Amino acid sequence: MHFFSRSLISVVVLSLLRITEGQNKVKLKDVSTLTLHSGKMTTGRRTSPVPQLKCIGGSAGCTNTPHVVQCYNRGTDGSDVQWECKAEMSKAQRFGTVEVFCEGY
Repeated sequence: MHFFSRSLISVVVLSLLRITEGQNKVKLKDVSTLTLHSGKMTTGRRTSPVPQLKCIGGSAGCTNTPHVVQCYNRGTDGSDVQWECKAEMSKAQRFGTVEVFCEGY
């Protein structure tokens, strides 16, 4: 399988969702799409901002990280939302671990 011979890039999606807008609360399972931007920080009421996207290396390095990533809610595994993330990347790159963190409801 030649997939493993390609260089890899791992991008961790660190999104501390601000799930309260005014007084409206949104359950994470009801969020259909997340759009994350390179160079932008998260917002939250209780936590310090962190980058929305963070390259953590891999053999491809971090020179061609995507500028925008969209993650789609694909349902739950019974306890957590399962996300499918897509971006314009070369075939030599792929996502590693995808993590979405959320402030308390």
